[in-house]
Amino acid sequence: MDLSTLAALFGATLSPDANVRTAAEREVRTISAQPGLITALLDIVRTDGVDSATRQSCVVFIKNRVFTHYAPCASFPQPDDSALGEQDKEALRGSLVGLIASGLDRPLRLQLQSTLKSVLANDFPGAYPAFLPTITALLGASNTRDVRAGLVGILEAVRAFRYVADQKVLVGVIEATFPTLVRIGDSVLEGARAGRTEDQAELVHILLKTYKTSTALGLSDHQRSAESLVPWGRLLFGVVGLDLAWIDLNSGVAPDQREESEWWAAKKWAYAILGRLFHRYGNPSQLPGALKKEYGSFASHFVDAFAPEILSTYLAQVDRLVQGEGWMSEKCQYHVFTFFNECIKPASTWALLKPHVASLVSAFVFPLLSFTPERQQLWESDPVDYVRVGVDDYTGGDGWQSAVSAATTFLISLVSNRTKACFEDVVGYLMGVLQDPTVVQNPSRRFGALNAIAALGPWIMRHPKLAPDGDASGKLEEFVMSHVVPALAAPEGWVRAIACEVLGTLVKHGLVLANGNLEACFERMWVLMEDADWAVRCNCVLAVGEGVKMFDTVRTALQPRLGRLVTSLLALSAESDLDVLNASLEHLVDTYGDALLPFSVELCGKLCEGYARLVNEVVGSVAEVDADDDKTFAAMGVAKTLWTVVSSVEGAPQVLTEIAGVVTPVVLLTLEGRCLDLFDSMYDLVDSLSFKLRSVPLPMWRIFELTWEAFCGDTTGAGGYAVDYLEEMLPSLDNFVSFGSAHILSPSAVFSQQNSYTYKQALIDMYVTAQTNKHLGENDRVCGCKLIESVLLNLRGGVDEYIPIILTTTLHTLSAAETPALKLGALLGVVNCLLYNPALALNVLGDGSGEVLGVWGRSIEATYTGKEPLLRRVHDKRLSILAICALLELDAANVPPALRGDWPKLIEMGVKLFKDYAEAVKARKSLEATLETEEDVEDDEEDELEGMLNDDEDGQDVWDADSAYLEMLAQEGARLRGASAKDLEAEEEDDEDDSDDEIEEELGFFTPLDGVDVYVVFRDAVGVFQSKNPGAMPQLSMELQTVMMEVGRKAEGGV
Repeated sequence: MDLSTLAALFGATLSPDANVRTAAEREVRTISAQPGLITALLDIVRTDGVDSATRQSCVVFIKNRVFTHYAPCASFPQPDDSALGEQDKEALRGSLVGLIASGLDRPLRLQLQSTLKSVLANDFPGAYPAFLPTITALLGASNTRDVRAGLVGILEAVRAFRYVADQKVLVGVIEATFPTLVRIGDSVLEGARAGRTEDQAELVHILLKTYKTSTALGLSDHQRSAESLVPWGRLLFGVVGLDLAWIDLNSGVAPDQREESEWWAAKKWAYAILGRLFHRYGNPSQLPGALKKEYGSFASHFVDAFAPEILSTYLAQVDRLVQGEGWMSEKCQYHVFTFFNECIKPASTWALLKPHVASLVSAFVFPLLSFTPERQQLWESDPVDYVRVGVDDYTGGDGWQSAVSAATTFLISLVSNRTKACFEDVVGYLMGVLQDPTVVQNPSRRFGALNAIAALGPWIMRHPKLAPDGDASGKLEEFVMSHVVPALAAPEGWVRAIACEVLGTLVKHGLVLANGNLEACFERMWVLMEDADWAVRCNCVLAVGEGVKMFDTVRTALQPRLGRLVTSLLALSAESDLDVLNASLEHLVDTYGDALLPFSVELCGKLCEGYARLVNEVVGSVAEVDADDDKTFAAMGVAKTLWTVVSSVEGAPQVLTEIAGVVTPVVLLTLEGRCLDLFDSMYDLVDSLSFKLRSVPLPMWRIFELTWEAFCGDTTGAGGYAVDYLEEMLPSLDNFVSFGSAHILSPSAVFSQQNSYTYKQALIDMYVTAQTNKHLGENDRVCGCKLIESVLLNLRGGVDEYIPIILTTTLHTLSAAETPALKLGALLGVVNCLLYNPALALNVLGDGSGEVLGVWGRSIEATYTGKEPLLRRVHDKRLSILAICALLELDAANVPPALRGDWPKLIEMGVKLFKDYAEAVKARKSLEATLETEEDVEDDEEDELEGMLNDDEDGQDVWDADSAYLEMLAQEGARLRGASAKDLEAEEEDDEDDSDDEIEEELGFFTPLDGVDVYVVFRDAVGVFQSKNPGAMPQLSMELQTVMMEVGRKAEGGV
């Protein structure tokens, strides 16, 4: 195929005509593995006159092809003949850097840069020795375009090796090129002072990005040396301090244009590098123990020689900003606050920062927390997003690199980590703002003070003086009644909204109000639920929800108004995708469960409407992935609320049936739309509904059919689009089998789209797929074993024809199993077959019966796995005892001749199972009793973590939860880096040996055997065996004779 034809083919893949586009894509797949294709496409890209869209199609194909086929990779197994040939590899190595330097459009360059990274990761330095000389030549060129290409080449090389455990290649690149990079930076910076172009700024941007990328896992010896640290430090300080008055003070340049300026992008990377050098490697008091040996001396030098200079430079930049002499991008402000925040914990940097705290809070932090023009614009244009952004300011959600989020974190860190020095001053400043008689005429400042108090609420409520039992707790109530409650009636909606938030936050963390004041607060809140502003209504409902949690009087007072409150919440949820609203509704359902019963069906209907809207938007969306993710997470929140409603309905089967009728369509919508991210939520709903109903309404069987389709795809066992979701599907499938067994066994249990395909066959096919599909792991196979166990226990007498395939498949799994969990699951599958129909199972096993019984017997003791007995859970023992009883009652004609002599040993096996059966039952009951208590303790511990204060003196370093978390990460990183391949293999073997511990009681697992008295059944089975086989009783040891007597006593009703 000549180049013009090939170019036309790739251009057609972007055709607006779907038929043309599909045909072209099919043809491209056909020729994709042809040798020389990549070479030809590179020629098309470099050919003048080829339109940009065709070039884009070519470079995207090249990038993807190189990523998946350049070298063999376990993640992308490919046929041998589809791997990239040496001709194409040589063409890539010889062309990519030149194309990047050739002046192509930026979108094309970005694709080629990514391709270069993949090539370097596989070929450099061994098969690509010309790379560094080529790059070095470009870096020394006199034109900006070539220098930029050289810098991009170094950036991609660093990206290719930054996370590789062996850093030798990366270190070599750093040592060979970074001295040149810093000289280029110095030269560009010198020119910038004379007003150079944005192109020059891009060079600094790229080289600083390269430096920061190189520090992802550590600092090389070269980077820690004075020969590197000093010139790079000089460059970084120069970039941070560069006067950009021609951009910042130019009234013709809008703020968003300034944010996008290459010079401000370069400044952002400079701030980020200085922050990382201090935070990760240059702060000895916070340096994790695993890094102290390597970085201890560097950190000590950095904190003394560089940290004070960084702080001084940043303070100067902030001073220029607050004085109106300069401007600072939001991302740079974020990095400044992040550095200030890191300076709070070490005593040495805190001593330098402390004198500036008051001015920073009042002049730098407070203006960001006040009601700014940006907030005003969002309030007016998108109130839902206004609330969402407000939440993110505190949680760090979408507020990544947000100045407001960083300012909030800095304020919190001051009062929590330096409580003695800062708490009273910061809170006093905020109180002073609110007590100013003119604050009502300055609502922006009023908002700022309330906003800051909302952020600091958990810490305010933990302060020993202001806590409910503190000396000054009355002052907090006075503050609420004097400043928060009046703000609920402010003329500005945004002041009313933040007042609601303050009240909700303080109540959530333990605010105590006298009854009269409490009633006054919540009566006012009740009025605000009808406020004209959406954000006020939203924050009001959330605050009321906190009041319901904390105060009995509020709960009682609101019960008659519950319908209106829930209606308001549902209306707000329908107009937004805010997860906090779903969480509030969940709590109301938990609190008022029975009271909500009369309109729970309507509640579920409204929730399902909102969920369906979100799912339809996700399924039909052609928007950005992030937008789809937001919708998906919102749908998860709605589904969780639905689950809470379903879980709260007790003793009302008719209501549950109606709810099932409302919920089933949205489950079907999710499955039919293949919304995999929502499968877990939907199957939780199906599980809860069917379990509470103890039945499966007829419409829900379509869910079963779609589940089979998702898992199996067809009857070939190849697997469907959701073949790896069996763990999520299993509880619902178990309920379908357990509570729908009569329907499954009925003649009408056939697929609506395939009249000859029965539900029984579908279950067996799902089991076989789970055990044989090559894409599934042992955990999935364990889930398959649990499914077939449910089938055999609940469909007694209905699946005889499938016993051969079940046993054949299970024995293959048992022989191949590596983990004790799968060995147990497969063994229980065989035991279930023996219990289901012992004569049929023995017939199918044939000559293998003796081997199976041997494995079974060894699993009762420690001889099968070499450690604890495999059959040690209550259910495992009960099932085995009952299967032994079924075998003991067989007529001799049904026992394989080769086994008849050893048949009495089954009695010994049964007695051994009884030996610690009572202890296993007792341990299970104890586990059930303690589970809820443990959950409560965990919840209390989580609550304890929020709002912790540090009362240590100023002269000490602070080590907080964040520090401990970083310590843990560093230790784990050091462990992984230090482990050799041999060590890892040995560790994996140890993990396998220890994985017996994974076999624990499953407290949510219920079977038809749970109510069986195994003592009575075993006694009777032994009696039947004795009557059929006189004199065949085995000789038991004294210990087992004692156990046998105890079994008999308990069978007679003994305790």
